[in-house]
Amino acid sequence: MENSRPAIVEEVKKEFQLERMILFSDAVFAIVITLMAIEIRIPDTEGYKLTSGQFNHYLLHLLPVFLAYAFSFFFIGRTWYAHLQLFGFIKKYNGGLVFCNLLLLFSIGLFPFAASVLVHIVKSYLNFIIYFGILGLCIASQLYLRYYVLIKHPELRNNRPVAAEILTYKSQRNVLFVLGTGLMLIAITNWLITDPASKELAIVWVIPVAIIVRLIRAKLNKAKREMLKTSLV
Repeated sequence: MENSRPAIVEEVKKEFQLERMILFSDAVFAIVITLMAIEIRIPDTEGYKLTSGQFNHYLLHLLPVFLAYAFSFFFIGRTWYAHLQLFGFIKKYNGGLVFCNLLLLFSIGLFPFAASVLVHIVKSYLNFIIYFGILGLCIASQLYLRYYVLIKHPELRNNRPVAAEILTYKSQRNVLFVLGTGLMLIAITNWLITDPASKELAIVWVIPVAIIVRLIRAKLNKAKREMLKTSLV
């Protein structure tokens, strides 16, 4: 009994340290969402009260800010939920896991800047390239974190089945490829079109990219349902 006590203490210590990493990650997610919400504010009125017409004008001006916040909020929320699920498979950590997790948090931390650029830079595709580039970086870092835990270092995992998580990893890998291809096509199209009035046509690539991403997610959900049916038989 006495011989097993140091091992138990060490195990509890590792669990506590892993919990600290999870709590730190949750704090970063929460702070990033809060920083983005700060952008949704009425401009400084320099001490005078707004008329009804001015207030409506400012609300209309805030609509793109709110839409950027809403999209970013749900993307970050979805990323946090995936992070929560992934860490449910982890029983211990190493330096590589800490690095992969910090890389994901770094990319998440860029979202307030990305959302601000998307809203405040007008008549330029650079803002879309920056925003979706950071979004792609976030997906890539999350993808590598999944790869590190599920495939590269299975010794970090507990005994829970990971087949569904591996399917999600493969789906995310395909989504990242589609997003990267879409960004490249938008940039190339924007560069090839010499007429400034026609450069807006480059954004049309967003439509097929969105459709393909939706099809990839539908295929993933179908595969998960089939896997669930098989496990119940």
